[in-house]
Amino acid sequence: MKYNSGETIQLGDIVSVPVPTGDALAKVIFLGETYEHNSLEESFSERVIESKHLRSDSIYVEWVNKSPLEHNNENYAPVGMPLQRSN
Repeated sequence: MKYNSGETIQLGDIVSVPVPTGDALAKVIFLGETYEHNSLEESFSERVIESKHLRSDSIYVEWVNKSPLEHNNENYAPVGMPLQRSN
């Protein structure tokens, strides 16, 4: 996967993500093209690979600072909370 400039996106890159309040910084932690990832829990990375939800032209990121999508509205699912596997 490449940036608009033609440079290749790499693990650990800090990117600017457009959000409703402007732009937020995030770090690239998973590449859909190669399934390379940075220090993710093995169970999470296995689920991503098995589920095939990460397309080859996609990446996963983690926010550098507090999640700009975090909210306290009980009518919507929480954002930025760790996912837990249901049995």
